[in-house]
Amino acid sequence: MLSGARAASAVEARSTKHEARSATAKHAPRQPWYTLKAVKDKIHPTWYADAKVHCACGHTFTTGSTAKDISIEICSACHPLFTGQQKFIDTAGRVDKFNQRMAAAEKKKAEAQERAAKKAAEAVAAEA
Repeated sequence: MLSGARAASAVEARSTKHEARSATAKHAPRQPWYTLKAVKDKIHPTWYADAKVHCACGHTFTTGSTAKDISIEICSACHPLFTGQQKFIDTAGRVDKFNQRMAAAEKKKAEAQERAAKKAAEAVAAEA
């Protein structure tokens, strides 16, 4: 570390050196960051401030988007969180597919039990 007098002289030397450099600078001083443009030109999609949103329930509203028309399945007018009504939403038939798989598994399990019982009965008949 530098002593008090040496540190003060070093700071003065740096500041005068900076002032001399900025006085002879060929470029204009830099603009503050908040005056620069936030978005580059010609690389962003078109922004539609009045994009129409159409819900499956029939509700429509406008919002800002890069797409002019938007189709959605659930909105604030029909979502159970906002309406307070419980509604089962099964757009892909997932519940039905699950129930079919469970029924098939139960059927296979019953067939396996029948085969095991038949095999046991044959084994008892063979011993007798």
